[in-house]
Order: sequence, then C-alpha cells, then structure tokens
Amino acid sequence: MNRSMRIRNKTFIFFLFVFFIHTQLDASIRRGMWVVRYALLDPASPEQIIDVSKRLSITDLYVQVRALGKFFFIDENAKLDLKHSDAYRNFITLQSLASKNQIRIHAWLNTLYIASLYPKDNNRTVHLHKKYLLRSAQDETLPTVDDLKKRGIEGYFTDPIDPYNLEVLQKEIRFLVTKLHVEGIHLDYFRLPDYTVSYSPGGRAAFILNHFYDPVTILNSIQNTEHLNLEYASFLHKNLEVLLQNIRRASGDAELTIAVKPNLKEAQHKYYQNWEYWVRQRFCDGVVLMNYNPDPIIFDSNLLEVKNRGLDSRITIGIATYNQENPEIVKRLAKVEQMGFAGLVLFSFNDLQTKYNLQQEISILGINSTLRQ
Repeated sequence: MNRSMRIRNKTFIFFLFVFFIHTQLDASIRRGMWVVRYALLDPASPEQIIDVSKRLSITDLYVQVRALGKFFFIDENAKLDLKHSDAYRNFITLQSLASKNQIRIHAWLNTLYIASLYPKDNNRTVHLHKKYLLRSAQDETLPTVDDLKKRGIEGYFTDPIDPYNLEVLQKEIRFLVTKLHVEGIHLDYFRLPDYTVSYSPGGRAAFILNHFYDPVTILNSIQNTEHLNLEYASFLHKNLEVLLQNIRRASGDAELTIAVKPNLKEAQHKYYQNWEYWVRQRFCDGVVLMNYNPDPIIFDSNLLEVKNRGLDSRITIGIATYNQENPEIVKRLAKVEQMGFAGLVLFSFNDLQTKYNLQQEISILGINSTLRQ
C-alpha cells in the first residue's frame, strides 16, 4: 500500500470517528419545546408543531394535557370528553407524526394549581377539594382569587394530601401511559404556592393526628418555635414526596420529569419544592429549571449554582422566548449546550410559531453548538 493510500485511509478513519462522536453527542443532547394546550384545538397544529420542531432540531415535545384541575380531553373517569374530542384527535395525530420524526412526546400535567376563579358554593371544585384548598393559617374563610393575587399567588392550589386529586391524577397518568403510550410524564405546578399559603383544613387534621399539635396554634402563637416550624415544614415536604412517589408508581416505565423553580433555596424554602433531594433520591428522572428571568446575571447565576452541585447531567434548562430579544435567546441556548447540561426546553411553541426570524437563528445554531466553536 503506497503512502498516499495510507494517508487517505487514515483521513477516512478520522472523519468516520468525528462523525461517530458528533452522532453520539447529538443523540445525548435534549432539545425540547413546551406546547400549551390551546394549540391542540387547531386541526393544522400537529403538522405545524412538527415543522417547527424539525426546524429547531427538537427531540422532545412537552404537550399540555391537564390544567386548572381538568384533563383537556378525558374526564375524571379517564373516558373521552366529547367536548374536546378534536383536541384528542389532534394529539393522536401529533403523536404519530412525532414518532415518524423520532421526537418523544411527554404529557404535561399541572398538578396542584386547580382553579383561577373564585368557586361558587355549588361549584364542583369546592365540593371535591374544599377541605384541601390551600390558604394561610390566618384566613378564617377561603380567600378570594383577588386576595390571593395580591399576595402573588396565581389562584387556588390544592393540598398534596388531597385524596381526590391523587385519585384523578393516577387515572389520568395510567391512561396516558397504558392507552396513549406517551414516552414521558411531565409535572408542572408540583409545589405549594408560597410558604405563607400552605395550610388547609384537611392538612391541619392530618398534622394533628400525627404530631399532636395544631398547626394553626403553631403558626399564629407566640409559642411558635424553630423546632415546631421545622416540624411543620418537614410535614409539608413529606406530603409532596409521598405524592411524587405515588405518581412515580402510576407512571410505570415512562420518564418522569418536573418543571421547577430555578433557584434552589427559593424552591425549597418558599415553595417546598425540594427538587435537589428528589433528583438525588431518584424520585424522578430529572427536572426542568424554569430559568425564565430576562436578567442575564440571574440566568447565569442559576446555571452556575446547579453546575457546582454536580447535578447537570439530570438537569434540563427551560428558556423563555417571550420576554427577551432574539440575540439573548440564542446566546442562552448556546451557553446551556456548551455547559454540559442534559439539554434545554423552549417555552413555548405557541410563542415561537410566528417568530420566523428567531426560528431561523436557532436553526442555524444547530443542536450541538459546542461542535461549532
């Protein structure tokens, strides 16, 4: 074999190696996109979602199917809700198109945020969840939504120990996994609304039964001590963990991920969302940091905090497209993919679908920006 032939063979082997590494890296990097439920109402949406996904090198779609305590196209008995049968058909079409394009579908469920309007006395929400709707210990009656919003709360959250909510969630998840065969279950609003709005009559009874203290007395009394505060906080954390473990069992082999607050301390102490512990204990397969703050300093700080704790391989970073300029969005995508996180998720298709210039800029960036440096 002459020298030129050997050089050509070595060159071929080198480029084959580079191609293999590129393929492996691309396969391991997740690039996701959230799809808000209203997109499913349009019969043209499945093809539009896939077109945008292909343009942006999307590997995973997080499609909203549950919000405000209701499944979008099945009822509480896990039967098809005929009012939203079109949405159901569009979801099935989207699944089929996604499968053909090697895109995974994750069913996105809002879990504990169940109502955005003040429920009337005959409202089904009050009847089913009344004992478990969260409020502060100082609230003598259920506050109005306006009252909650003045405190920075979106609306009504139900207690993690609400048995009806758990029963419905389990039915819905089993339907998604066993009937629709989704690849993943994705939880949102899996948290308390705020540490000051963490009390329900049902939770009060459960705490008294197990701890022989009244949490209202603890929270309102001058006898409130650090020990009692920690005991009540531990109770709230445990309730979320138990709910998560029940959801994990209902999810079977489907991947289980959770959308979480990006600041570790705030997530744990303000929202009782102890996601670092959940990840380390493998209560879930991973989390998506909703790192939406338009301030790049805060965005970078959240990334570094997670990176320094060695969690990056199981953390996907959520990036907003609705609250910042295109260059900053593209810069954030490149930064996340360079830092070695599990991937990123864009929020959302509903915002991106008409932003053709941004789509073009992201498509040029490519799925593995680290290979282009």
